[in-house]
Amino acid sequence: MKKTKQEIAWIIICVITCIITIPVFIFNLILSIQALTTPNKLPSVFGISPTVVASGSMSPEFEKNDLIFIQSVDVDALNEKEDVICFVTSDGDYVTHRINRIVVVDGVKRFYTKGDANNAEDKDYILAEQIQGKYVYKIASIGGVVAFMQTPYGMVMVVILLLMIYIGGELLVEIVLQKKENRLLTEENEELKIELKQLRALTYSLAKEEVAQTLIDEEIQELKAMIYSSAKEDIAAERNVEKEIVKEEIEIEEQETSIFDSINSKKIPFATKITQLKDEVKAYFIALHKEIISYKKVNARLSTKAMSYRVGRKLLAKFTVRGKTLTLYLALSLDEFDKNVFFQKDASDKKAYKEVPFMVKVKSDRGAKNAQKLITALVEKENLTRKSQYDYDSAIKQLLAFKTQKEVKTNIDIQVEEIAANKSIFDSINSKKVTFAKKVLALKEQAKQYFIDVHNAFVSYKKVNARLSNKAMSYRVGRKLLAKFTVRGKTLTLCLALSLDEFDKNVFFQKDASDKKAYKEVPFMVKVKSDRGAKNAKKLVVALEQKENLVKDDSFTFDDVISKLIAYKEEVNEKKEETILEDITEFITQEENQNNTEGEKLQKMSETNIFDSIKSKKMPFEDKIAGLKEEVKAYFNCLHNELISYKKVNARLSNKAMSYRVGRKLLAKFSVRGKTLTLCLALPVDEFDKNVFFQVDASSKKAYEEVPFMVKVKSDRGVKNAKKLIIALVEKENLKKDKKEEYEDIISILSNKQ
Repeated sequence: MKKTKQEIAWIIICVITCIITIPVFIFNLILSIQALTTPNKLPSVFGISPTVVASGSMSPEFEKNDLIFIQSVDVDALNEKEDVICFVTSDGDYVTHRINRIVVVDGVKRFYTKGDANNAEDKDYILAEQIQGKYVYKIASIGGVVAFMQTPYGMVMVVILLLMIYIGGELLVEIVLQKKENRLLTEENEELKIELKQLRALTYSLAKEEVAQTLIDEEIQELKAMIYSSAKEDIAAERNVEKEIVKEEIEIEEQETSIFDSINSKKIPFATKITQLKDEVKAYFIALHKEIISYKKVNARLSTKAMSYRVGRKLLAKFTVRGKTLTLYLALSLDEFDKNVFFQKDASDKKAYKEVPFMVKVKSDRGAKNAQKLITALVEKENLTRKSQYDYDSAIKQLLAFKTQKEVKTNIDIQVEEIAANKSIFDSINSKKVTFAKKVLALKEQAKQYFIDVHNAFVSYKKVNARLSNKAMSYRVGRKLLAKFTVRGKTLTLCLALSLDEFDKNVFFQKDASDKKAYKEVPFMVKVKSDRGAKNAKKLVVALEQKENLVKDDSFTFDDVISKLIAYKEEVNEKKEETILEDITEFITQEENQNNTEGEKLQKMSETNIFDSIKSKKMPFEDKIAGLKEEVKAYFNCLHNELISYKKVNARLSNKAMSYRVGRKLLAKFSVRGKTLTLCLALPVDEFDKNVFFQVDASSKKAYEEVPFMVKVKSDRGVKNAKKLIIALVEKENLKKDKKEEYEDIISILSNKQ
C-alpha cells in the first residue's frame, strides 16, 4: 500500500528522534550506574569519559557548559605545557587543567597544573594516582542538556518522550489502516453491484437461447428425416456408377500389362530413370560422375537401382533417382556441414543407405556446386589422389548401353541422334558456368543499352583497353584495373577502383566488394538497372577519369559491343558443336566394338587397380626422414643417440616410426607428420609447463596410448626441450648410462635401408 506524505514525514521524525535519544539515554544510564558503583573514579565507556565543564578557567580551549571527553592515558606519556588532564582533588572534585610543569622528587612525579584563563598555578600538586585521563575532544554548549539528562528528572523526561513517540506512531498506523479498510469496502461494494447487473443480463440471454434452441432442434430433426430418405437414393445411384468405372479401369490395366510384359520391367531401372530426367540434371550427373571416378582406386558400378562408387569394398557414394529428382548419398557425417547451406538429410534409417547416410538433392546449379564441394570433402577424408592421366567415362553412354539390355527394342542410331540434338547436356559439361556474353545478351534491351553507353564512356579514353572473359568485361590502363562489368542473376553490376567513403551512399547506393579476391582492386560496386543508375555510373566514370588523369581520345568511334558479344557466343557454340560430334563418333565406335573389347577393358581395369595399389602405399619412416631438412636430420641423430646411450634401451625401426623400449615397455617414439619431426614420450602431460614445452596430448590415438606426451622437434629450442624431457623420463624409469657408449649415425643407416 502507498503511504501519504504526512505518514512518511511522521516516520522520518520518529526515526531521527529515536536515533538521537535512545543512544544518549543508554549512554547516560551506563554513566549513572558507574557513578554509583565506583564513586572515586570518573565514569567511562570504552575508555572515554564524558564530563561537563563547570567554569571558564580553561577558556578559550573550552568554555563553561561544554561537553568534553577524557581518554585514559599512560602517565609517563604526558608532556608539560601541551596535555590537558582531568584529576581528582583532595576534596573529591574533578578538575580539568593543563600541565604547567612536571617535577620528580625522590623518584615520584609531581604534576603542577594551571588553567589557561588563570594567572597562577593551582596550589596543590597532583600525583599520578589522582589523574583520571587526558582531554581529547569537546562538543560546545550541550553540557547543560547532558547534565540535565543525567539527573533523575532528565531520565524520566527521556522515557516519557520515547513513550509518546511510540504511542503516537501506533495511533497513526491505526488511523491509516482504518481509512484503507473503508476505501476497500466501498470498492468491493461497487464491484459487486456491477457483477450483479452482468449476472442478470446473462440469465436473461440464456433463457432466450434455450427457447430458440428447442425450436431449432425440432426443425433439424425434420430436415434429417428428409435428407436420409433422399440420401439413400443418391448412394445407390453412385454405387452403380462406381462399379462401372472400376470395370473400365480393370480392362485398361489388363491392356497395359499385356503391352509391358514383353519388356519385363516391373520397376523402372536406374538407367531409364536417368534418361528420362531433364537435360540440365543429366549434365549435373555426368559432371559429378566424372569428378568421382577421376580419383585413383574409385570404381563405379551400375545396378538396376543406383550407380555406386567404391574403394575396394568400402562404399563412398551412391546416385539414385527419386521421382524426377537426382539424389546423391555420401559417406560423410551430417553434423560436420551447415544444414542451411547443403540442406542434407539423414538416410541412415534405411538399410541400403547405412554406409552413405548423407543425402542431398541435385536439381539446380547451386545443388551441383554443393555436391562437388561434398565430393572434395569426401576425397580429403579418404586421402584419395587424382589420376595423372585418365579417360573420362561418359555415364550417359553406359546407361544407354545398359538400357538396351533391359528393353526389347534397341536402336543405337536413334539414341545417338537424341544425344546430338540435346546440346544443352554437352554445353553444361564443357562450361559449367554461363559466360558473361550469354548473360549480357539475356538481359533486357534497356539494360543492354546501359551497358553499351557506359562501355563506350570507358573506351573513349586513351590507353584504356577493354578485355572480355568468361566472367566479366574488364577495363585496364596497362596492368592497372580501373573497372569491371559483371552480371549477377539478371542485374548488371559495375565495380570501380574508387574509395567508398568519398561518395554519398544515399545517392549512389554503393557496396563494398573488397572481401572477394576478384574485386580487391575494384571494391566500389553499384547496380546499373535504371536510368538513374546509368547516370550515376557515368558520374563515377568521370570521377575515375579525374583520379587517374585520363585523357579523351579524339579519334574514338562508337563501339557496338553487343554485336561483338553475339559473334563471341557463336564462336563458342561452333567449338562446342565440334566437340559434340567428336563425342558422338567416339560413342558409335565404342558401341560397335563393345563385345570385342569388353575383355580387354576388364584386364586394363584390373591392371590399373594393381598399379594404383602399388603406387598408393604409404611412405615408410626412413623415406620421410630422408625428405626432412638437414638440420632436422641432425636433431633426430642427436636425440636418437641420447636415448640409446642408456642401458637396456633398444631401438626398433618400423614403417611408421622409430620406437624405443626397455623390455616390453615403450619409452619413446619418433614419427614424421608432414615435414615435422615429432617425439612422443611415456610422460604425464600435466606435470610440465605447456608454455615452455608446448606439449600435445596424443592419448586419444591407439598408437600413442603408452606415449601420450607429444612435442615437435623443429628448432634448437625444441631439441633442448626434448633433451630435458628425455632426462626426466630416464630419472622416472631409473635408467643408467651405458659405459660402452658409441655414437651411431642413424641417418646413414636409414639411407642405406632406403
